[in-house]
Amino acid sequence: MTETKICTKCGNEKELDEFPKCSYQTKDGTNKPAGHCKTCRAAYHRTWYAANRESVIRRSIKYRKGHPKQRRKSLQDWRNRKRFLVALQSSRSAALKLGHEPCISTADEIKASFSGYCAVCGVSEEMCTTRLHMDHNHVTGNFRGWLCPRCNKILGMAKDSADLLIRLATYAGT
Repeated sequence: MTETKICTKCGNEKELDEFPKCSYQTKDGTNKPAGHCKTCRAAYHRTWYAANRESVIRRSIKYRKGHPKQRRKSLQDWRNRKRFLVALQSSRSAALKLGHEPCISTADEIKASFSGYCAVCGVSEEMCTTRLHMDHNHVTGNFRGWLCPRCNKILGMAKDSADLLIRLATYAGT
């Protein structure tokens, strides 16, 4: 049996997962559900934004013009916080689509191993056209390191075959 609660806005009885969590925590460290349901909250925000749209846009533009360094820093901080989690999630979904074993590492492990340089050729991320790619073993799911786009493509074209790469290196050396 699931727990229910009555919404303070619409008065309907709904399950607890239909209520957003409050931003404050209780003494035991949990967040209680808010008094109004997610549907009522969304409706309130839609009407409030529609009524105040112009002032919100004006304040936003004024802030961006007046605080370029803070805005750039907060955007960079946000990107860095999300970067490793997003890389892991996209890697896992791509692996599943291609029939490979998804990466079994955590975002924290991946972040800790990031040096900003390709694990194969040593080129820095700043010298690449895109960010470094997260590489993992398609059979075991183990994280191997960060690769530049070129090294990642070479490894992918060789289908992770060490034998093929050795034969290519021998061929290129002749």
